[in-house]
Amino acid sequence: MLKRVPHFENIDDDIFKFSISFPAEHCSALLSHLKNAIGSFVTPVSSGHGDIDLIIPGLHKASGIKLLQKQWGINDEECAAFGDSGNDLEMVSAVKYGVAMDNAQESIKQAAAHITQSNNEEGVLNAIDSILKCEKPFV
Repeated sequence: MLKRVPHFENIDDDIFKFSISFPAEHCSALLSHLKNAIGSFVTPVSSGHGDIDLIIPGLHKASGIKLLQKQWGINDEECAAFGDSGNDLEMVSAVKYGVAMDNAQESIKQAAAHITQSNNEEGVLNAIDSILKCEKPFV
């Protein structure tokens, strides 16, 4: 549940992530500054459109996938992950079918095993269809 609170000390819950928003043109410089200033305490990652997530180090999307894989007995070779922003980096690297969107940040394209069309061109649906049909490049 999303709820605005006046003071963090009044929160009686586990906090896994903070999200902060900036004008998109300032995001890269601010992300770099945050990594230098607080990178060992929390991990700042871009999540697209001027947003930066502050996450617990090592607690990212890939760690969630690994937890589900262990619980359900699923191998990396049986998983696909799709991403376009910095908060997807570990996830697209962790599975056999790590797929970056054509509109993805360059670091995500470098980390992914495959690149598909953009979000606006139904890239995820097209890649899933190709994976299920064992079509190139997912053979």
